Amino acid sequence: MRSMAGRLIASLPADLITLCVGVNVYGAATLSPRVFAPALIGMLLSIRERHPLTQLFVISPIYGSERETEPNKLGFTLPMMREEIARTVEVFRARGDSRVHYRDGLSWFGASDSVRLPDGLHPDAEGYELLGARFAERILR
Repeated sequence: MRSMAGRLIASLPADLITLCVGVNVYGAATLSPRVFAPALIGMLLSIRERHPLTQLFVISPIYGSERETEPNKLGFTLPMMREEIARTVEVFRARGDSRVHYRDGLSWFGASDSVRLPDGLHPDAEGYELLGARFAERILR
């Protein structure tokens, strides 16, 4: 299973690839807990075909208010997604891909930052500035 997004990313030149995955899958209820990890594996494999040595950071969803505890239509919560994403990245690392890394979205934008989520999902301007500063500090250092 190879995703169109993965193929598109793979087709572009890149010195570094970052993916923040999960929250749109939660919101649209497009993938169940059973098929989420296989779909993510397909996406990462598509990218790795063209970028085998590029540093690849897979970031789980940032804090999502009620999405943390309320299952979507398919039974997924954001904590469940974070576990699946971390586990999937670990599979790649265990198979020798030392250039793929997991980053927990909560460490970038957690419950204590929720005042910066006016709609409970999207950061406000100051929230995006905070995310940008943390990105520079945690990825680009």
